Amino acid sequence: ISVGNPSPSKKLRVGATCYPDLYRGLLIDNPSMMYIIEPYEPVSAFLNLDVTAHSLLAFLTGGAEIPKEKDMLKANQKQLEEEMQIPWFRLAIDPAYRAEIDELPEGHWSENADDERAISLNLMPGEFLVRTLARDMKACKYPLDLGDGKKLNKKGEACVKMIVASGNARSRISPEDKAWKTFRDVDPSQFASLHTGTPACALPGHFMDVKCDKGEKLTVATMK
Repeated sequence: ISVGNPSPSKKLRVGATCYPDLYRGLLIDNPSMMYIIEPYEPVSAFLNLDVTAHSLLAFLTGGAEIPKEKDMLKANQKQLEEEMQIPWFRLAIDPAYRAEIDELPEGHWSENADDERAISLNLMPGEFLVRTLARDMKACKYPLDLGDGKKLNKKGEACVKMIVASGNARSRISPEDKAWKTFRDVDPSQFASLHTGTPACALPGHFMDVKCDKGEKLTVATMK
């Protein structure tokens, strides 16, 4: 998005993919203190937590070397600087940039999800999230391969597509459907297992109308 060249705010907010004082779960100034916590913008909360747990296990058992403090700080600095090059991430990090974006005219192309520029723009956060996770997976020998920090493989690319589809399911509900449609009513074929390729199942009806017989607990098996 072209908004000139605004100078970053003197105080920036926490980034989407890492916390400044944590390095892959390690407290940088005291690596003996470890945290299993997902980033502000996880690919999937449970998946990110599991990868962090594997990373810490690797540090504890010697499968991965704990970097020096200066190297951990440098790595986080580089990662946060890369986030600042992604408009939607910088929007959340940098108040000065947000102020510039707020001045864009109504109906700007960035608001049109079908515009080719917007499509490219909306891919950037997902690609960065998955590449960062893929990098950490490689480092701790996690049993799922999405590529690496520079290039994603087919599973990694599929993961990005599902992130974008999830966002569209929440932001692209047409006016004629808004009376009944929720993000749970999206076409489930866009979401499939990274392991088997099996797509998600559709609900038996509109989410707002789903019910079960009186006295039964609402589950997938009892939905009507």
